[in-house]
Amino acid sequence: MKFSADSFLSDIHAANADASPRHAVCEVVARAVSEPEAMARAFGPLTHGHSTVLHRSSDLLVLHIVWPPEIHVEPHEHNLWAVMGIYRGIEDNTFYRRTDEGGIAREGTARLEPRDTRIMGEEAIHAVDIPTLAPTGAIHVYGGDLFTVARSEFDSATSEERPFDWEKSEREFAEMNARWEARTG
Repeated sequence: MKFSADSFLSDIHAANADASPRHAVCEVVARAVSEPEAMARAFGPLTHGHSTVLHRSSDLLVLHIVWPPEIHVEPHEHNLWAVMGIYRGIEDNTFYRRTDEGGIAREGTARLEPRDTRIMGEEAIHAVDIPTLAPTGAIHVYGGDLFTVARSEFDSATSEERPFDWEKSEREFAEMNARWEARTG
């Protein structure tokens, strides 16, 4: 089977109507990332970090993400279920749980490599690291509009919780892209 973005999005919409949408969506994402070369051809070279909206509605957001090399994203929550799939590179996730004291505590890790998928529940808190000098290509699907959901991010050193800051996130992406471009000339 050859990956097609149009067919992929059609299958995601159908899966989102399933009685257990996160699991049905995960199956669709798993099929897509099982063809990493076809996905790479469909999305093109990973030349700079970005997040491209493939579909956005109140009940579903589909993103194509290119993580720049060596990026670190502080712990954050989505307050939505999510499915991640990797077709290029490596994405390290560190998971946290809320503590009774009001902070967060590290709970575990998961490395996603090409052909890997992962489901996260609404309560998940995680940090993302790209540990290599190469970019990572991923598909992220959320059970709602991530851009409008109130959510938090956390300082990994102090556990301080604060509202998620989209502008800060975009600045960090730009800084990592600049570092990447400076290295690759």
